[in-house]
Amino acid sequence: MATQGFVLYSAKGSPFCQRVEIAFAEAGVQPTTYYLHDKPDWFVSKVNPMGKVPAATYGGPKVALNEPSSEAVKLAESLVLLEFVAELYPDSNLSPKDVVDRARARFFISATNELTTSFYGFLLRGAAPDALVKDLKTLQKLLPPGGGFAVGDFSFADAAVAPFIGRAASYLRNDIGKFDEGEGVKLYKQIFEGAEFTRLQQYWRDIAARPSFKTTFDEGCPHAQRVEIAFEEAGIHPTKYFIDLHNKPEWYLSKVNPAGKVPALAYGGLKVAPENPSPESVKLVESLIVLQFVADLYPNANLNPKSPVDRARARFFIDHVSTKLLPSFYGYVLHGGSSDVPLQGLKALQALLPPGGGFAVGPEFSIADAVVAPFLGRIELYLRTDIGKFPAGEGPKLYKQVFEGVEFARLQQYWQDISARASFKATYDEALFRKHGEAVFGREAKH
Repeated sequence: MATQGFVLYSAKGSPFCQRVEIAFAEAGVQPTTYYLHDKPDWFVSKVNPMGKVPAATYGGPKVALNEPSSEAVKLAESLVLLEFVAELYPDSNLSPKDVVDRARARFFISATNELTTSFYGFLLRGAAPDALVKDLKTLQKLLPPGGGFAVGDFSFADAAVAPFIGRAASYLRNDIGKFDEGEGVKLYKQIFEGAEFTRLQQYWRDIAARPSFKTTFDEGCPHAQRVEIAFEEAGIHPTKYFIDLHNKPEWYLSKVNPAGKVPALAYGGLKVAPENPSPESVKLVESLIVLQFVADLYPNANLNPKSPVDRARARFFIDHVSTKLLPSFYGYVLHGGSSDVPLQGLKALQALLPPGGGFAVGPEFSIADAVVAPFLGRIELYLRTDIGKFPAGEGPKLYKQVFEGVEFARLQQYWQDISARASFKATYDEALFRKHGEAVFGREAKH
């Protein structure tokens, strides 16, 4: 019987899970990853009784992900997993060679614990920023003054702190949190632009430029999620590189996509670092083009309908989503105005669905469903949590009409089928997308 390697149980957007994902990326290891949308009973009983992620199983016979072997080692807690990966793959150099440096790395991580407490206190409860500023100053003092990472070369200490520094930069820059409006941006300028934090700023630039960080940090793009769904359906896990759309690297513009948009794809050519794509590789951009390419490349995923008629119906469905539904909904979310326009777009979408149930063009999931799924998820989320430029309270009112009212019963069934799909669950992180929506539309979500 085949032996199982690592199985990582993770959650999209979790900084604790990203710690472990960074370690695997540094080691050049791609574990089998199972993203948990909730806490299923089998996870609590067979993997981690605490119900937390990240968790992992290692070794034992190769079995279904939701039926972990009793012979496999079960591990949980991000710092435990982080150091285990560092020790298991010594060539990654995540564990410092010198015993003193290993002790220093662990001491550096202890400072991270204080930082996460003060940062989430400011973010979630609107506490005064003094504790956060103090902890960041302490973190800065622990850094080698001449440059470099926490204890010299990149180590498990940096993997532990990187996800939280990244979120601090993102949330403060976008003014996301329970603090007073404008406080986040003000604090961002003090910490990430001010003269008193120059060493920390250099450290953040070094962290942000690290390939292992770029491939594991995601702020949530619905167009990119389309392609991620397609890869999940195909059972393919590509090498990912997340682009900071607020600070697009020059190499991305010159070597991958001059328009600077995501998603984009490099296929073929020599195996090189993601930030240095091979000139021999094919470069593809625009979500619909990349989505169709993945569907064609992996026919066993059955993303392409079999008959010419159904393929035409899928393209018509996609055209409606692109030209009618999205402009009407985002016009409402971004500019407010009458809800009649998005309602008409959703009614037209419902009219295109097979009346007896199933997906866009029949009983099988297809590229048409991969196109609309990320946006239908965000429509449900933004209306339910009242995120948008429409008058306060209008979102939940429209949510009840669309997602609970009898006139949209067929659309509701379609959404239930979409949201239950494993590929959707693996690529949809409500907490992350809610924060992204708050940043884009400038309104805090109602819970």
